[in-house]
Amino acid sequence: MNKFQSQRGSALIVSLIFLVVLTILGISTMSTSRLEIKMAANQQMATQASNASESGIEATLDQDGIFETEVSAGVDLVFYFNESASGSFVVGSTKYAEKASTNTVYEATGAVPTGGFSLGSKVLAYHFRILSTGESAFGSERQQTQGFYKIGPG
Repeated sequence: MNKFQSQRGSALIVSLIFLVVLTILGISTMSTSRLEIKMAANQQMATQASNASESGIEATLDQDGIFETEVSAGVDLVFYFNESASGSFVVGSTKYAEKASTNTVYEATGAVPTGGFSLGSKVLAYHFRILSTGESAFGSERQQTQGFYKIGPG
């Protein structure tokens, strides 16, 4: 019996095993790539929501007249602010625009951190907190809180 006759078909078996190994390797690479694409998309949506939240805070701080002082006849300056204010903002003008909703709350009145004064009259720091919730176009949400104070008459 010839030595090659006893090995008949072994090349087929080896090549089939090699093909199965390569197929499994290809499938695992595809599933890993798919997972990485989903992770990148989720990170992008989270970043969009965070940016929308920050934009909501900035839009709240930029509103005219929301944190103002006024002069009454014969009376010192009076600082006013409604106890809480809410707002909604749309960032962008397409159907994929991000949204932000904010809630601003007056927290306390205290001394100005640097001990400020104004021509001998007392000034105070009026402390506020803005809670902003940003939402990406695809539903991802982020919340951010920004504290600030406004200097006003004391």
